[in-house]
Amino acid sequence: MRTYRPARGSKRVAIYWTAKTGARAVELTHAIGRKYRGAGSEVGKLGYPVADMKRGPGTGAIQAFQKGQVAYSAATGAQTITGRLLAGWKERGGRTGKLGYPLQWGKTRDGKTTQVFQGGSLVAGRAGASFHPKNECWALGAGKTRYRHGYANRISFAIAEKYGTYKADFVNCRRVGTIYVQSWETATATVGLKGFRKPGVPSGHTAHRWSPQGSYTVTEAFGEGNPGTALSYRQLNPRSRWSGTPGSSYNTYYEAASPFFERWPDENLWQIMRAPTGDYRQGVVINYNRGPGQRIRQGAGFAIFLHANPVATFGCIALELKNVTRYLKTAQPGDRIIMGVRRDIFKA
Repeated sequence: MRTYRPARGSKRVAIYWTAKTGARAVELTHAIGRKYRGAGSEVGKLGYPVADMKRGPGTGAIQAFQKGQVAYSAATGAQTITGRLLAGWKERGGRTGKLGYPLQWGKTRDGKTTQVFQGGSLVAGRAGASFHPKNECWALGAGKTRYRHGYANRISFAIAEKYGTYKADFVNCRRVGTIYVQSWETATATVGLKGFRKPGVPSGHTAHRWSPQGSYTVTEAFGEGNPGTALSYRQLNPRSRWSGTPGSSYNTYYEAASPFFERWPDENLWQIMRAPTGDYRQGVVINYNRGPGQRIRQGAGFAIFLHANPVATFGCIALELKNVTRYLKTAQPGDRIIMGVRRDIFKA
């Protein structure tokens, strides 16, 4: 390897040679050259260059090495692509195809190697790399969401397109390695009648009919009978209540001394389950203002659930019963629900 500096300018170029690859230049001051050196240069994971850097379109550039490629654009920086992910990227047109430039390097988690691109994600497999399109679930792996998710096994979104509406989309995503792919979605979800509060603003009393905005875990569920969920499940009975009364029981489940006990604003879960609308035939507790490691704030809001009967709610998320059941069958403790207005959930 020999390094050269042109008579004018600050550009530094290294020439690498082997009998197999010939003499190839690497611009050490370019982002691709810096990435190559950071990967160990010719003795690292990329090996010797097999072609000179190719520029364009626009500010983009790419360079091939024995064990992979480095692609660069001003929007994504320089990223390495190797192995089956590289083959899958090339099959789909490379940087000028539907995937575009890589946003990050390939990552391995739980035995799955994945990489996120501008137009979607790839998952390496024995038969090649499978493609998953750009959507709300893609945004989780791409770092394009404003809320933390901690690599939960499943993350669902309840998304309103604007403030002041109770209509929402619900998207269920499952994790594959470090990315998320869509399992199912419905456009008939609903939230509180007044829509979402601003991020960080408590939803308050259910009578105000606001939904909170944020990222919340799920750990428990309730209803008429366990449909096969891994969440802690409580089958409701005539004494089942949820407290909205300030005090030590605020925003928690309790059982009344009598099935005829009523106390406003506590919710009679049994009665709501047996009503003709069947809202609580199946329900999931969303850990807003409650849950593991959280301190319950008196008056900040209570009884935020995912339940059946998709009409304007008192702050909950509502889906058709079949979709609540569908959610429950794959839910695990620690899964998350991210809920809010689209522009507040996702980054550009």
